[in-house]
Order: sequence, then C-alpha cells, then structure tokens
Amino acid sequence: MNYIIADITRAWAGSEASLLRAMLQLYENVESSNITIVCYQDQQNAANLVKMDFHIHSLPRGVHYTQIAENVWSLIYPEIDGLSKSDQILILSFHTEVLKLESRIEPHFKPYISFIHWSTATGGISPEKSIVSKRALWPEEVISRNEALSILTEALQNERALERSSAIRQADLRFYIGQIDNRLSKSGPLGSTPGLIKLLVESAESRQLIEVDRSTDKVNPFIWIRNAKLKSPAKDKSVQPDLISGKSKSRSQEYMDILRTRDLGPFSSIRETLYDCLESVVRKGNRKRARPITIMTTLGAAIDETIAICNNTNNKGKIDAERFPWRRVRQFLINIMIRRPVLLNEHKQIVAPSFSSVAMIVTGLKENWRNDLEGELIIALVESGIGIHLVDTPSLAGALFVSRTDKDEHRIGEIIQYLLNEKRLIESGAPHYRLEIPFSTQSPQESLPVKSEGDVPNETLLQQSII
Repeated sequence: MNYIIADITRAWAGSEASLLRAMLQLYENVESSNITIVCYQDQQNAANLVKMDFHIHSLPRGVHYTQIAENVWSLIYPEIDGLSKSDQILILSFHTEVLKLESRIEPHFKPYISFIHWSTATGGISPEKSIVSKRALWPEEVISRNEALSILTEALQNERALERSSAIRQADLRFYIGQIDNRLSKSGPLGSTPGLIKLLVESAESRQLIEVDRSTDKVNPFIWIRNAKLKSPAKDKSVQPDLISGKSKSRSQEYMDILRTRDLGPFSSIRETLYDCLESVVRKGNRKRARPITIMTTLGAAIDETIAICNNTNNKGKIDAERFPWRRVRQFLINIMIRRPVLLNEHKQIVAPSFSSVAMIVTGLKENWRNDLEGELIIALVESGIGIHLVDTPSLAGALFVSRTDKDEHRIGEIIQYLLNEKRLIESGAPHYRLEIPFSTQSPQESLPVKSEGDVPNETLLQQSII
C-alpha cells in the first residue's frame, strides 16, 4: 500500500488546488483515499475541490510550524508498525521542520518512508513528469492568469511605460497593478505570495506582451509594453476587447480607463477622503482668528491631510500610502476643480484654480459642491462618446466607488438627477434613453477666471507649481 501525507500549510494562497492536482498526476498509482491532506481550516475548500475523498487533517491558521511538524508525525507514527516491504509512505511539505522528521525514523524503516520538499516533487522528478513548474502554480482560484496579464498591461499603459526610456522597474509593479485590482495588492489575498510578480512578468514576456531589460539589473529589471500604442478614450458605446483574452472588458473597467486617460482619477479608494479633507481645510481656515487661507494653501493642505489619514495606523494595509501616486492626485484635484469650480472667494464668487487666482482667499465651498465634482466625472464619460443608460448604474458605481452596493447605486442616481436638474446633462428620448451633453452647456458664468482652450498650458504649469 502506498500512503501520502501532503502538508500544504505553507502553500501560496490560491495555489493549493494546483499543488494537489499535480500530486495526483505525479503519483497516479496512489488512491486518493490513501492520501491525507494537512492544511489550515481555511484551505479545506481547495482540497475538496480537487478530491472529495481525501482525508483532511485541519489545523487553525497561525499554529506554530513546530506544532505542524508534530501533527504530521502523529500521522506517520501509527503507519510505521504495519509497513511491509512493498509499502511506501511519502511526506510532502514546504516546512523544513516537517522534513527534519526523517531523523526520527529508525534506519531499517527509512527505505520505505520518504520526505520530499514540494518544489522537488513537482519540478524535479524527471523531465517528462515536471508537470508543475512555477508556471503551473499560478493561483487561478484567486485570479486567472489572463486577467492578471491584462491588468499588468493596463498598469504599464497607465504609467506610460511604452519604451525603454519610460520603463518601470519590476519591484514597482506590485503597487501599480494593486491600484487596479486589490487582489494583486500587498493588502490583498495574494499580498504575501513570494515570487508572484516575477512569475507574472515571465508569463507576460513569454507571450511577447512586454519587453524586459535585465542588462543592468537581473533581479529588478526594466519593463515596458512591447509594440505599445497608447490607448485613447472610447469613441462609442461599445465595450473594448480585453488585450489578453479577447473577451470584453467590464463596463466599470471601461469607464475607469476613460477617466484615467483624461487625468481624472478616479482614485476611488481615497477620493471621498480627499473631499472630506478639502471641506475640513476650508472650514478650519474660516474659524474666528484663523489665518486666511488661499487657494494654493487649500489645495496643498487637502492633499497633506489625506496623506496623513492614509498613513494612520488604523488605515495601514488599505492602501500603500508611501507609494501612492500623490502627484497625480494633485493633478486630478486641480483638473476637476478647473472643469467645475467650487471654491468661493471673499466676494462669494466661484473661482477656479489658476495663476491669477491661487493667492485669492478661500471663504467656503459652493452649495452641492460634492455633487458638482462627482458629476463632472460622469460628464467626462458622456463627453467621451460612451453611452450611459439606466442599466449602467451598477457599472458606474463600480467605477466611481469600487463597490456596487445599493447605497453606491443610490448615490449614482442622486448625482445624475442633480446633473439633469442643473441642465448639465439631458436624457435622450426613446428608444435609447441615454445621457447626453446639452448643446448650450457652459462653465458657470460667475466663476473666476473662466477656463478657455488657451488656458491648457497654464493649467499644467499651475499643477507643477502646487506640486
């Protein structure tokens, strides 16, 4: 009889099922009823997905590795006495402490009991049986390889990594792809998975999606998109195809892509905090005996307070504040407030950030200012030519607020109703009923200064001066 004890307690999150499938293929002569899986309680589902008749020996997450070794020994020891010359016991584990149990085996039993590291078992048995290389151990249960590759290429596009001169380093990829999908962030389910980014880069390189320059640094190479062409905003309501799989992108992802290409965030993870801090700065600046605050000071202080909140101990893990693209957040704040000014000066006039206004004193925020700023994101989407209908409400919520709860969808409805009431958007009639830009839409006439096409270079200089 052959018997296997498979310890997966130290497996990558999401790779457990791949390991077990590889084990069954390698040791196909062992009946699954003669296999015991040693795992954490939250890994049981992965084992059950592969074979329901495995014996499961589960442990609570966080148990010390020496206790894991003792649990494995408690499974080995009862089998030793009944061993015959035709029997074989195989112990698979990532834990050194488990593999050291071999020293407890009496010499005359050692030919029948083998302790093997998972990496040896899955990659080093023989060339024809090396069915589980690193490539096969991708955590498909958490995120598919194709989806991860699509996110990688999107991140490179967003960062304009289009050639060697604008390439980004491999070590920085985790941050950029984590901003697109939390499953790949440090705080996500794969945050502690070693070698994940290297594996992703190797996959992308093998599919000729990226270029990799290891000439100056083999460990942390430079990476950029192969034969890149910068994406432009969608010009119609069709959803763009996924670069990797050929499947359509989600509607939410399409909306986010359009906003990014226009430098309008949307920075869904911190935008609400940014607005809270803006309101806080303006309120504190208008207390009695407080020093008057200018537009320049207001924008800078709002960003600083947002960074401080994100660095707070209670928020650790939610975002990587040290590597968050705060420069782009500043640009977003300026761009959105130039598109839709909401700050009030000493004369209660609405003012937009510009070189001629940055020294103006801020005395407040216009009524419904949050709806104005959030609404501007929706207006930018409509301007791009993509169709937005009532059925797209959940997708809009996903793009602007990450989640699609009833509360988020209700908030989208409130913003759109506000825009319709303000005549900044209109809804076409039957049969389409989609949002459109009114022909006469203009910036508020009372805002100072009024934005014009000629202001664009100055906006860029303004962003640089505040940053």
